[in-house]
Amino acid sequence: MFRRLVRTSPAGSRFLPRAATVGCVGTLACAGACSTGSDNEADALSEGAAKTLFAVSPPEWFEAYFMTLAVSPDGGRAMFRERLVDLASGREVPVGGALEAVFQGTFDGAGLPVVRGRGPDGESAWFRIGDPGASAEPLGHVVGRWPTWSRSGELIASVVPGGDDDLRIRIGPSDGSAEPTFHPLPGPPAAVAWATGDSSLLVLVREEDGLGSLYALDAGTGSTRAIAHELDIPSFGAQIGVPDDGRVVYLPLASEGIPDPVTRHEPDADRDLDIYEVDLTSASVRPVVRTPAEEMTPVVAGGDLHWASIETRSEVVIVPVDGGEARVVESDVQGPTWRPDGRAIGVTTGDWRLADWALNLDAGVVEIDAEGRPTSDVTPIVTGYHEDFSPAWSPDGTWIAYHSHRSDAPVAGYEAEGSTDDVFLRRPDAPTSEETRLTDFGWEMGTPDWAPDGRRLLVDSWDRENRPGSRGASTWIVELDPETGAYEGRSDVPIPDEAPGIPVWGAWSPTREEIAHTYAVPGSTEVELWVLTPDGATARRVVGFTGNRLGGVDWTADGDALVYPAIVDGRQQLFRIPRTGGEPRQLTDDAASLFHPQVSPDGRWIAATRILHTKRILRRPAP
Repeated sequence: MFRRLVRTSPAGSRFLPRAATVGCVGTLACAGACSTGSDNEADALSEGAAKTLFAVSPPEWFEAYFMTLAVSPDGGRAMFRERLVDLASGREVPVGGALEAVFQGTFDGAGLPVVRGRGPDGESAWFRIGDPGASAEPLGHVVGRWPTWSRSGELIASVVPGGDDDLRIRIGPSDGSAEPTFHPLPGPPAAVAWATGDSSLLVLVREEDGLGSLYALDAGTGSTRAIAHELDIPSFGAQIGVPDDGRVVYLPLASEGIPDPVTRHEPDADRDLDIYEVDLTSASVRPVVRTPAEEMTPVVAGGDLHWASIETRSEVVIVPVDGGEARVVESDVQGPTWRPDGRAIGVTTGDWRLADWALNLDAGVVEIDAEGRPTSDVTPIVTGYHEDFSPAWSPDGTWIAYHSHRSDAPVAGYEAEGSTDDVFLRRPDAPTSEETRLTDFGWEMGTPDWAPDGRRLLVDSWDRENRPGSRGASTWIVELDPETGAYEGRSDVPIPDEAPGIPVWGAWSPTREEIAHTYAVPGSTEVELWVLTPDGATARRVVGFTGNRLGGVDWTADGDALVYPAIVDGRQQLFRIPRTGGEPRQLTDDAASLFHPQVSPDGRWIAATRILHTKRILRRPAP
């Protein structure tokens, strides 16, 4: 299952070599937004001239891949997830409307931005944004997912819940003047778009085998007609681009054929998304944009094909504990953990590719010397079907615990039947077949952290049991026998009443009976770091900051200070603060974002994930 990931190089990289990137996005220094380039600068990016209209490098982890792209009918503006962009200048435009938050957006039939956001009353809804400075107009008749206006602008369709957990298409007048009609869908929808007229919609459906089928749905009768089957669609980022002639559509696909189920789980399989043309008559498929990056969300507007592209560079680096320059330990990996002897770092291999979300993640180990320099390639330690994260060694090194979605056989999707979602345990030198499923009560279990006594593991999880007072997530202490690894029980760490949102990331103190924990509101960048006792009897807020909620936290080796990442000037950097609070000290000023700090056992180094996402909006004439 495990293959050594290729390093970044012009010949074999999963990512574009820097010489082939466009304008300012080809350097690590582009932490904000920038406009770039002439029409012929991006020839290396696609089959035909392409132009980068907008680029941004957000301080996000895997969340950077969750994105949508909508372009106004005249091709002048775009909604890039929550960002409103003027495509002529390549600059971001404030959305306005006095909304507390904006999550995503599209355009109505008149080309005005429509966003899903949180209004002054705290409720989430769809709003139309007019002139700058004007109030956002609530659109009570726009509900559900993926609202899309017909070509004439007179009809609007969206996906809404139906009975028995099914989803339906809701179609009604765009002004809300009459009651909508509802039609069943031919399967779980991955994307919806209007065809060239107002009489039918195109629906991309996700099948149980992870492949997609494209249907035409009659807007009046709800009858459906199959167009194409066995499309290699992504787990996320599916979208249907519809040109004016109505002969073809554009889809993001990982290949022209049917993927081998085992290949979906291989860390270095060539499975990035490209833009394909699907003939609506013959169902033939051919690539029209093919690059080493992830190409997705095609939109046809103003006679041009627009799409979004993501290029990601991820590395595990080490930084002196007192601050300084980051030094690369290994490329194309993330999520470092230290072996107790300080001579090896555990890593997660594979990237967050959209075609096989998380199925391809495995865990490996890099041996290092006393100065943190690698002395080996990545060697496997946890492999198998579905997601495996970096190992956490017990204090005496006799056990490793790790988060996994282990499945016994290849699966086609993240939540496919046969997948798990728990913490597993085994001896470091034992085969994966001897692993023990330590928990069976979690949902999106976090990375485990060992207590110094080697008998307890700290784990965060969404609360599958939805217990009163849990806020939907919990911090668990899992007790086990250190000799046999047998599960002996669990308890939970109470959430401080004043802490915001939900527990996100925890770490045991190496010297005291204390836990450091971050808390955050989902969808927010405001994070608070607290120190508390395991029973919750004492808890104190250490610091609040703006950051990625899954950025991580760790203790210094003496237990007197904490290391955490916070956003500065559009990038996430490492900070250090005394456990009792005080003034944080910035440790890094890196051109990329740093996540998941882990202090070495000897206290000299901080290992971290360094990530640079470059997200672009590109345009070329429609083929």
